Amino acid sequence: MYDQILVAGNGKTSRANVEALIDDYLHANPKVVIHLYSTDRLSEGQVWLKQYLEEKDIEHHTEIGSLVLPKGKTAVFILWDDEDNDSLIALSAAKENNTPAFDLTNGLVALVPPSDLPKVEASKMPVQEMIPADESVVTPDSDDEEDDEDADYEDPLYEAIQIIAEIFAESIARELKKVLKK
Repeated sequence: MYDQILVAGNGKTSRANVEALIDDYLHANPKVVIHLYSTDRLSEGQVWLKQYLEEKDIEHHTEIGSLVLPKGKTAVFILWDDEDNDSLIALSAAKENNTPAFDLTNGLVALVPPSDLPKVEASKMPVQEMIPADESVVTPDSDDEEDDEDADYEDPLYEAIQIIAEIFAESIARELKKVLKK
């Protein structure tokens, strides 16, 4: 059994599958610590797992950014998708550290990394696209003449939809009053 489980990847599966597989594992090893890893944000399956762990009050950590495998006897559970960068990063790290990897979308079947799997790292945003911390983001000001003109202009379709919505709301309110009086 493992002391630490790293869960990564954006593969699609059901909430029931994630909960059942983790529940079975936790039943056999209740002292395990779960680490949720992603390069930028948790996947749908990881969010379900995090909610489940919080509901069951099970120790877990969320790590966003660069992948560092937890110390101790570790396994990697991957929400596997061959085209997902997080899945490939996790499998590459598992291979590099001789850590077992399992497919969380497919019954925790062992994932065997190919011998030619290169080390995969999270892609980094090009320096040209980064906004320096001391620069402010340009936002439209209400002082612009063009913006003032646009604010005075009402779209006729929008106005028509508002009028129709008010008619429906009044009609529904009248009917509800009739039903509630009965």
